[in-house]
Amino acid sequence: MALPQPSPDPTTTDPNRLSPPPAIEAEQSPSSSSSSGVNIPPTPETNGNRGSQASRKRSRTQLENPPVEPTTSTTQRPVLRKRPHFLRPPLRNGHVLRLERHLQHHDLFLRVEPPPSQHEMVYKTYHRIVSYTGLVVNEWVRIHSQVPVLRFLLPDELTAAPIGRVSRGALLADCWSELTPETKRQVVDSLRGVVNKMRRTLPPAQLQGYPIVGSVITEGYSLLLQKGAGTTYWAIRQRPRAAHFTAFMLSNLRPGLPEAVADSIASQISRTSPLVLSHGELSPSNIVVLNGSVVAILGWDCGGWYPDWWDYVNFFEAHVDHRNRDWFDYASDIFDDMYTNELVAFQAILRNQTPR
Repeated sequence: MALPQPSPDPTTTDPNRLSPPPAIEAEQSPSSSSSSGVNIPPTPETNGNRGSQASRKRSRTQLENPPVEPTTSTTQRPVLRKRPHFLRPPLRNGHVLRLERHLQHHDLFLRVEPPPSQHEMVYKTYHRIVSYTGLVVNEWVRIHSQVPVLRFLLPDELTAAPIGRVSRGALLADCWSELTPETKRQVVDSLRGVVNKMRRTLPPAQLQGYPIVGSVITEGYSLLLQKGAGTTYWAIRQRPRAAHFTAFMLSNLRPGLPEAVADSIASQISRTSPLVLSHGELSPSNIVVLNGSVVAILGWDCGGWYPDWWDYVNFFEAHVDHRNRDWFDYASDIFDDMYTNELVAFQAILRNQTPR
């Protein structure tokens, strides 16, 4: 006859019990201490001791409101920076009036002819319009840099007659499509050297130590220029920096453009770019070549001291004949650095500016 089995202790079978029954605790305690032969004192209860917390029965409050582990997000939502603020225009004093005079233009007749040994090429005469700014910047470049340019009169030396000049060689816009791949490579390498000379040119003494952006600068007043679609935007400000030039371009955006769009465009443009001697329109129509080398850079009407990405983004705005479309393929061979963010931003600016 089987003896009756004792009924199980509910304290040992209760699945909701968080700690072993007292009898088991009493049995486990001496065995754990005797295994090492050292009496281990009980560990004091601390907030950081997970083992001691798990060995105690939790209150109803703890069960109903379990602690929530803090979570940290590895991704943060990007914050869109507001576009830079454009400086207020100065009062129209003598310096401002002098800079406004540089917006005037004058006629130029440029005759480009081949060297005497190449009689198969016929000289050509081009009628161009040159601004007073272009004349001033061209003369400064001729004196203070190693960039090849022609010599022109300064605005104070002009008369009512047009300017006339002769240059040996050929305009690159007329001969690019007829050049062999080897000669194209020579021209591109020569132009790369010219661009590097421009970027190494030291600024005028008045700008050293205080980078002022602009084309013509006098007593801290600067003439800012940007060639757009069918127009040239301009402004005069006191001691503008690179970020102010970005604000200048954005100030000409069409009315009604959402602020988020303008801020997104501005966020792609560096606000601390170094200023370098820039041309503003390095296109085949402004380059004279001879025997595979660049012998003159024309058209400094929007040149001056601008952010280092300025010539790169304007390179793709050149008006070229359909036969010269491969000109844009040589951008990476002409410029040491690619300013892709600024290029995208500048394209967006051009497409959203208000025509004048």
